[in-house]
Amino acid sequence: MLGRGKLKKLQKPVGTAQSIFGVAVTVTGDLDSEDPIRIDGIMEGDIRGTVVTVTRDACVTGAIHAAAVRVEGAVDGLIEAATIVVTRHARVTGDILCENLEIEAGADIGARCRVWRSENEPAAEPDAPCGEKESV
Repeated sequence: MLGRGKLKKLQKPVGTAQSIFGVAVTVTGDLDSEDPIRIDGIMEGDIRGTVVTVTRDACVTGAIHAAAVRVEGAVDGLIEAATIVVTRHARVTGDILCENLEIEAGADIGARCRVWRSENEPAAEPDAPCGEKESV
């Protein structure tokens, strides 16, 4: 039997754990977590979390919505996050929507990408339209 002191030590506050879905795990359905999520296996459904990592052997079919996403494996679907990192071993098809995007050389990207500005970043001055030369 656990005493109160030992029970307190075993309990973790919300937001400090990591949800890990191993290589041999297949998840069908949606996943929503306030803790970081690491997918090592197969995920068929949408993911909502703070930080999502799709490891090299993982495959996700569905949308990923998070503050930060790291893709090392395969994703087929929408990825929407403030920061997205796509590593050289990754394969992404679908749509990528983000504020900051990093794609390593060698990544297989078959996705439409849209990068937005942060609210505090001033709009860039427009350049001359394509095909028009600036006067000197």
